[in-house]
Amino acid sequence: MTLVKHSATSLLPHRIRVNLVNLGWMHTKGEVDIHRELFGRDESWLGHSAKELPFGKLIQPSEAAYLLTYLMTDFSVMTGSVIDFDQTVPGSGPTTTRRIDRLTP
Repeated sequence: MTLVKHSATSLLPHRIRVNLVNLGWMHTKGEVDIHRELFGRDESWLGHSAKELPFGKLIQPSEAAYLLTYLMTDFSVMTGSVIDFDQTVPGSGPTTTRRIDRLTP
């Protein structure tokens, strides 16, 4: 994060943008393969695990692609930013639907 901030400051006079995207748990072929090969899980693990997340799903690669595409366009003047593209709020502790249910009256 420090490198992003310093790089963005240094490159600003050249109109070069520097941002960081911290991607959360994403539904990819590699993720599915890891769960199958390392943990011996069948395809149902995804549905069960996703239910534990606040939005009920893993991040889709297309969702990340939309964000990254925007950041690379001339429409974006954002620089020096750290984007937590995840279903958590940094510093809030574990974020699961069970935790949210306990906090909701």
